[in-house]
Amino acid sequence: MRSKAVLAIGLLVLLPVAVTVFAETGGTTIDAEKIKFSFKDNVTVFWGTALKPVSIEMDKYKITAAYLEYYQKEERVVASGGVNLVGADPEVRLTAEQIEARRDLILASGSVTFAYDQFAGSAEKLTYWPEEERLLLEGNPLVTTDGGELKGQRIEVDLADGTMVASGGSSLRLDEVGGSR
Repeated sequence: MRSKAVLAIGLLVLLPVAVTVFAETGGTTIDAEKIKFSFKDNVTVFWGTALKPVSIEMDKYKITAAYLEYYQKEERVVASGGVNLVGADPEVRLTAEQIEARRDLILASGSVTFAYDQFAGSAEKLTYWPEEERLLLEGNPLVTTDGGELKGQRIEVDLADGTMVASGGSSLRLDEVGGSR
């Protein structure tokens, strides 16, 4: 489970990396209806629409959102308006209404869903600390695997040791328990 979770959540880090590479090497294509760059503040803002969102492609990942801000000095990205990250090989999906990403912290909020292979989850808020390999799901969180699902008011996932802790009215559903003796 750890490798699947690490890949699924680790891909959240790609958002700031993709825009950093764009800013430093020009190796990324970003399509938008309107782009504003403030050389005084080192901030780039990209506007799209619901029908034609801002689109960032890098390697095998595509990120779309209606609005995206990149703060170069802080190395911080804020994307909002139906944020969607899709990756292939491995197949990864992440959706949220807003994602704020820095190298040390990633916050996704508003109808958050993520999936990788047979590991998936949803919540109203997802907080990820990449250095600690720790994830917190809040607001009706649900984590599903091939073997069942885990619910609670909060679900903490420690990717380093491969554990999940659900608290606050928690429940665990297992598809199959035990074996024959």
